[in-house]
Amino acid sequence: MNKKQKVAIAALLVFSVVGAGFVSAFPMGFGGFFNKDLTAEELKTLTEERQQMTQAIENSDYTAWKALMEKRLDKMKSELTEENFNQIVESYNQMKERQNISQQIKEALQNGNYEKAVQLRQQLSSLDGFGSRRGRFGGFAW
Repeated sequence: MNKKQKVAIAALLVFSVVGAGFVSAFPMGFGGFFNKDLTAEELKTLTEERQQMTQAIENSDYTAWKALMEKRLDKMKSELTEENFNQIVESYNQMKERQNISQQIKEALQNGNYEKAVQLRQQLSSLDGFGSRRGRFGGFAW
């Protein structure tokens, strides 16, 4: 491998690790573990609710804020199930595994072991929730 190829592989791997971190964090930013597969309509509703919450806070409108929070609490209560808890545990364990592999990729790159980094990257992309179910990120096939 020449130096340009090594730099290109390193850049791709770093981008992949950052992308993996973004994807693993994304579900948390849009309603938690239970909203991984939002439909367009659900995403629209969630966005509207967040805008309403922001508007209530900006307007110092306690009544509107309280009504929105009560609606949110009712939804959360309905999601307190053993199945959802098990999904949280599974997602947490997958996140920890992705973090561990990402750290190993970083160390392999720092040590100049590009082949190991590529193998670890393939392992990272095959984890559920990133490679197998989502399949693509930003239009790029992994």
